Amino acid sequence: MKFMKNALKVTMSAAICGALLAGASHAETPVDAVKKAAETKVTTGAKKQVMKGTGSRSLARFKKVDKDGNQKISKSEFQAAYDVTFARKDKNKDGMLDKGEFSPTLGKLAR
Repeated sequence: MKFMKNALKVTMSAAICGALLAGASHAETPVDAVKKAAETKVTTGAKKQVMKGTGSRSLARFKKVDKDGNQKISKSEFQAAYDVTFARKDKNKDGMLDKGEFSPTLGKLAR
């Protein structure tokens, strides 16, 4: 289940980034895209599940990154959000992320 949630987050993030990088010139805003993605069904074998709540968390993250509130994330807003994330993950403050800092799972696999 956790894997499916993470996969959905990555997929939604990629879709949002792709729309932003492509200019998203159609009427659907990135916020609308997140709401629509929240309704997407994820197939696991023969079982289908609706991932509830994921869209609202993504929408909250989107709004947090969109500092000027124009429903678009500029390159500088995007970079600022990742700078904060990088600083939080860089536990030893050496300006680099090792496998363990980047992902606790990778850190365990590297041992």
